[in-house]
Amino acid sequence: MPKDVLRNFPEMKPYIDEFDTALRAWIDGGRAPGAKSRYEADVKAWESKRAEAKSKGEREPRRPSSSAYTSPADKHQPGGMFNGMIAPLAGFALRGALFYQGENNSFGVSWKPFGKTFPAVIAAWRKAFGDQNLPFGIIQIAGWSNRRTMTYDMNHHTNIVREIQFLTWRRTPHTGLIVTFDTNTSQGIHPSYKVPVGERSARWALAEVYGAKRWQSDQPVEWRGPVYKSMAIEKGKITVTFEAGDNQGLVLARDDECGFYIAGKDREFHHARARVVKDGKLEVWSEEVPEPVAARYGWSNLPAGVLMNRRGLPAYPFRTDAWPLTPHQSTGSYEVDAK
Repeated sequence: MPKDVLRNFPEMKPYIDEFDTALRAWIDGGRAPGAKSRYEADVKAWESKRAEAKSKGEREPRRPSSSAYTSPADKHQPGGMFNGMIAPLAGFALRGALFYQGENNSFGVSWKPFGKTFPAVIAAWRKAFGDQNLPFGIIQIAGWSNRRTMTYDMNHHTNIVREIQFLTWRRTPHTGLIVTFDTNTSQGIHPSYKVPVGERSARWALAEVYGAKRWQSDQPVEWRGPVYKSMAIEKGKITVTFEAGDNQGLVLARDDECGFYIAGKDREFHHARARVVKDGKLEVWSEEVPEPVAARYGWSNLPAGVLMNRRGLPAYPFRTDAWPLTPHQSTGSYEVDAK
């Protein structure tokens, strides 16, 4: 997004200040001629230190890098990707956009501004292209990293990013959310299976952007899987209800129930069993949790899941609770914005 939009977020101030300070130092230092003089002086000093270290049999210092003496304006900077990749296209007519990012918000504390900055990206693009209803396809980030403990997995940053992406979709008109959590087997940050991501994205574009219909029907092409709606607790089990339409032909696609979790009042999650019941609902339970209060599905840094509809479109990861999440290597906790 543009730098003037980034300035609206307090969390971005340190990055903008750092860049502004570096740019001011570059200008005050004589710009390119001044940098050239500093580089030449530093190289000369390095040569002297290197000769001294070599004579003493010590480790030689590293040579100054010329890239460190170039203008900050020519490097990575707040708003730089927008200026380089989006601004040159501003004003062109587009049918829509697909946006696949979010992994870098899955480290440290970079998840903290994401709930504000991500919706702002959509607004900034729509402004740039002069279309307040520009269709915007959000590709939900896939799983990555290694599974560890239940607490680690449940509180991983990726769960926060996926939930914010989901909430942004639900709250922003003319957007769509494409599920990808099941497309990674390498544990790397990029999903291994590209084809499902493309096919699911194409379904959304065909249905919501181009108005494509199902075969011999006036209904749009199906593009999304089951979406969690509500839950009820009865006799030690949680019954999950999904939104009408997307739950047609609800199935567990394997002979096990991987991806389901359940917790009692202690908020300690355990792997759960699940089965499809009548009216497109799902029943979740565990012998280890006789009095359950919450259930989750696909809620992990590297999620597993087998729940889908008759079109083979996977259910969106969900949780029935709103408990705070405290990611590893982070400070503070994430709490869902209930607006």
